[in-house]
Amino acid sequence: MNLSTSLKSIFVIIGACAALRSQAAPTEFSTCPGDFYLSIGTVPGPAANTELFEGSPDATGTVNFTSSGPAAQTFQYNSIGFHEPNKFIYGIEGNRSSRLATGAEARLIRVGANGEVVDVGALSGMTRKNYVAGDMDPVGNFYTRDGSTNVIKISNLGAVGSELSGATISTFVLDQNYFGGDIAWVGSAATGSLYSIKLSGSENILYKLNLSSGDATAIGTPFVNSSEFAALWGTPDALYASANDGSGFYQFDLLTGQGTKIANSMAASTNDGARCVSNRPLFPADLSITKTNNQTVYTPGQTSQYTITVTNNGPLGVVGATVTDTLPNGITTTAWTCTSSGGSCTDASGTGSINNTVDLPDGATATFILDMDIPSSFTGQLVNTATVEVAKLGDGSPKTTDDSVVSNNEASDTDNHISTAITNGRSVPALPWYALVGMLCALLGGFRWRFGTINKMRAK
Repeated sequence: MNLSTSLKSIFVIIGACAALRSQAAPTEFSTCPGDFYLSIGTVPGPAANTELFEGSPDATGTVNFTSSGPAAQTFQYNSIGFHEPNKFIYGIEGNRSSRLATGAEARLIRVGANGEVVDVGALSGMTRKNYVAGDMDPVGNFYTRDGSTNVIKISNLGAVGSELSGATISTFVLDQNYFGGDIAWVGSAATGSLYSIKLSGSENILYKLNLSSGDATAIGTPFVNSSEFAALWGTPDALYASANDGSGFYQFDLLTGQGTKIANSMAASTNDGARCVSNRPLFPADLSITKTNNQTVYTPGQTSQYTITVTNNGPLGVVGATVTDTLPNGITTTAWTCTSSGGSCTDASGTGSINNTVDLPDGATATFILDMDIPSSFTGQLVNTATVEVAKLGDGSPKTTDDSVVSNNEASDTDNHISTAITNGRSVPALPWYALVGMLCALLGGFRWRFGTINKMRAK
């Protein structure tokens, strides 16, 4: 056998091994996994491929993504979503794949927990376009974008092996270009919505998409961050996104549009996110609170100023923590401010009792300054208590954060009353009984020493 024949044989064997590897069946996911899945593709071309990664938060404050398995060879998929009934991820092969001719129909790709893929078949009527954003709702409706303001909905996907047998495709035209790098479903199938984050200069704008009305509505104010967020993940009531430049893993507030960094994350491009929407992930963090007015007594008719400090001791960030401080009985007039180092306060100031929410990345603090007017008629101890707790659901269970150390979630400050007597027009504090006893003993001791000395002198 000559060298040329030997090399040909080697290449045939390598090709056969590659073919066998590519024929491995995608494996089913668990019923509803809590991990975050990330598809990462190479640039379009003959060697284009996509690899699936899975991530979860760890004790170092990072959502750590690791490969689920080998990359899908010879083509690239994107626009992924997790199909809860079938327990597989599905994506779309569009115009980034080198194997599809111009004008050909896009293809549905099934992706397994092991990273292996199967070409399910052509999506009738969906021509080869730039399908780079997608997600699924809890009942398996598949949403994607074709490069325009349209949202395409693929309904009635069948069971594994016959997904396209009864599938229907609908197109919804929205009123403006809402598009960022991904879309994500948040909430239940009946009441949830799609969201997208659009990069505009150095700002990211959160959009809520209403397919029925065709409205793409910007939420709150733009979030200042120059990175694109091309991988989004939805949960029953929260939206998460990873910055392409590797600057962090964020939770976006669905009312204010602001992002809070809750973890570190890897840099990625040509990427997309998917997860089981019905699973509610909990991120570990330790919130603590302190409170003091730097005194132990109070004077009626004066103002006492308290400093309340809330700290996130990590390892991950917290969004929507509630800080409360209910006024003591008899106190009616207060004013407070809230500032944050590294985080944000929902309300910067207010009057009366404190009931405010704060967003705190790992290591961030929120400081409240509370000025309390004490009525001149106030008596007894002045006890003031402040608390912090993570966002809760209606049943009292945590919404997004697991604060396992609750012993430091409450802080109290207690001041005793200063009773006053008027002496020469000046207020003199009345001493407690034990101080009076001590002074009396000292006085009697002085008399004993004095008279004892006089008697000794007389005796001489």
